[in-house]
Amino acid sequence: MRIIAKLIPPDGNLISPPSSYTSVSHKISADKQINLHQTRLIALLGLKSLAQLRILLPAETLLDDQIILSVLAFTSSVDPWTTPTILQSAEHFLSLQKFQISNQEFIKNSILISFIRPLFLTSTLPKITASGRAATLPITPPKPHDFGVWDRVSKPWRLDACHSCTVLLWAVINATTTLDYFNLMIPPILTLLDFPHTAIRLRGLQILLPFLEKSTPKLLQQTGLGSVIEDAVQPMLLYLPPITPLEESLSLLPVAFTASFQILNSRFPATSLESTGCGISSSQKYRRDSLTILLQSVISSYQHTTLSSASDPTIKEIILGQIPELVRGLGIYCVAHLHKLVPLISDVLLDSLGAIEPTLLWTAARTLREIILCAWPRVKELRWRREITRIIVGCWSINFMERNTDQIRNEKLEEVCEELKVVGRVFVEAIRASGNPDVIQELELLLELDKNLIIVFGLTEVEEETKTK
Repeated sequence: MRIIAKLIPPDGNLISPPSSYTSVSHKISADKQINLHQTRLIALLGLKSLAQLRILLPAETLLDDQIILSVLAFTSSVDPWTTPTILQSAEHFLSLQKFQISNQEFIKNSILISFIRPLFLTSTLPKITASGRAATLPITPPKPHDFGVWDRVSKPWRLDACHSCTVLLWAVINATTTLDYFNLMIPPILTLLDFPHTAIRLRGLQILLPFLEKSTPKLLQQTGLGSVIEDAVQPMLLYLPPITPLEESLSLLPVAFTASFQILNSRFPATSLESTGCGISSSQKYRRDSLTILLQSVISSYQHTTLSSASDPTIKEIILGQIPELVRGLGIYCVAHLHKLVPLISDVLLDSLGAIEPTLLWTAARTLREIILCAWPRVKELRWRREITRIIVGCWSINFMERNTDQIRNEKLEEVCEELKVVGRVFVEAIRASGNPDVIQELELLLELDKNLIIVFGLTEVEEETKTK
């Protein structure tokens, strides 16, 4: 079994692992395609052989660590050397050895200490100490370019052990807690996040997410890792076209935003905002970080994308999709930024060609609904009341006049219109709270011009009430 275990791990010098990509759109050469096919074939035959040999042994048999590490190399479907069949074979073998791999000492000693740490030892960043805590001394600014970034000697995890990231991901997912192992996990994770190529940064984010899910606010605060991780992830939110290739932005931005929200929730969980004596301070920090993401990453990114020659609707959709969660985090404090938020929604919903991208329209409508729910005390004022009315009515008219023979697109436009109906009803409830009868009269004037707006705003009952009065 040891001989088979030595043969099946992928060799990054023969194939093109993700850690060797210069971008997520990296294309593998014909020769390496052949090597990759051979690697998959060897892995599949080797895993099946290991499973058959394992069945012959007693159930309580402890296998050599190298055997299990070789199998763990095929536990991630995103790796080019792992096919669905290979993944299934690896999971089958691990299920036979579950009593050994579920032991937390195996994760700590055999994986993190014996395997992962030596590979990343020469790549440790100066921003953290040897114990995995945030460095307190001033850090010199990074070099414009690290010419040793592809050095095989200092970064053996890239090619010689290209499956190390997969093994690390498995260890983080299966660890019961990160409290005892954070000093072994965070150095390689930060190394991946700091690497100057998108494919590796993306891999680092994928490992970071389960790490944050198991990290406590106390751990992130006492070690100072919360701010260190935040500083590592924050720049990725600005990886936008045309400076960053479109394919890289599309793959990186969703995961980077997810990681940013996970950092925020891990550092300042909702359950602790009011349960401690410093609850007010914690809630203020939560809003402060939410506002930072909103202003510096979301609004600025959208404005850049709108003015860019490489503007892409999918990028806009990703950016707008982050606003609802941020607005919920800010709560009523989001009213101070309506003058920046509402124009973003107007730019999409009032686009005369918006029907071409119905998914973007739906995202913008859902975002507008969340803004109304959180900022309703300010929405009922004259300025925003009329502006939001203009947006809802304009979007409704444009999309129902824009008919297309594409049945799928029409179905998506119907979803947009259904969402607009929800937005309209939420908006009516928000302005009803003002108790001003003039508000309803404004909407009745619109009904006289277009009876279809009764459906949008749900004003049938209101109209009947006013007539009876």
